[in-house]
Amino acid sequence: MKIILHADDFGWDDDTVEATIDCFQKGALTSASIMPTTQSRDRAIEFALRHPQFSYGAHLTYAGVCFETALSVPASIPHLVDTNGVFRATRKNRINGMLGRISVEQIIHETEAQLNVFKEAGLKLSHVDSHTNLHQIGPFYKALRKVLPRYGIKRMRNVQNIFIKKPKRGFIYWYSWISRQKIMNTFITTENVFMAIDPENEEWVNPLIKMMPLPGILEVGVHPGTKELWRSKETENILAFSSQIRERGYTILNWNQLP
Repeated sequence: MKIILHADDFGWDDDTVEATIDCFQKGALTSASIMPTTQSRDRAIEFALRHPQFSYGAHLTYAGVCFETALSVPASIPHLVDTNGVFRATRKNRINGMLGRISVEQIIHETEAQLNVFKEAGLKLSHVDSHTNLHQIGPFYKALRKVLPRYGIKRMRNVQNIFIKKPKRGFIYWYSWISRQKIMNTFITTENVFMAIDPENEEWVNPLIKMMPLPGILEVGVHPGTKELWRSKETENILAFSSQIRERGYTILNWNQLP
């Protein structure tokens, strides 16, 4: 079995940058995706340029959790932001996306602005994922299908399918299943994804290991940090998880090594 050890939110702030770098140095990560719209992104990019043995994706941002601001002029992407350029809440942009109320062209415009941050820095991206996984939703996915080939990006995060607690099989479940098929048909991706973001998954290391081995490649994603309790717990867990899978002899990859 092969596993990618990945961190989201690289560049969110100085604390997450330092915690992510520490995890890299301790062998707990092989990959990270950098947020192009945040205050410490340049520190994350600087580390990435100096450490090409790891892989680095774009953690594209289309919705707000803590008042994230778009790179585009607000008037050019009114479906995504308010008049101050702050992204609308995740739930609102997710629902509007599912209902087809967000312009694909507006998403393309902001996506290009974000990807150009990495292009201008000279950083070759391994793949894309997104803040709150909006890249899996209708118009966002359509926009990325048009944009990514122009940047030579062929890899995209898949939809999460590994859970400690099984999700209910409602509308979201089936919508996600359809999105998963689309991504696997168009992009290079992993067969399995586990993201440690649900508070119920605080103690996920042993339950996840008990599920192994899984067929194909597994991406395990965390959000390192020390100042917020949930980030601190994820940091602790990925350190423990990486140590245990190394002891068990599993192959560890980064996104650039996907076949």
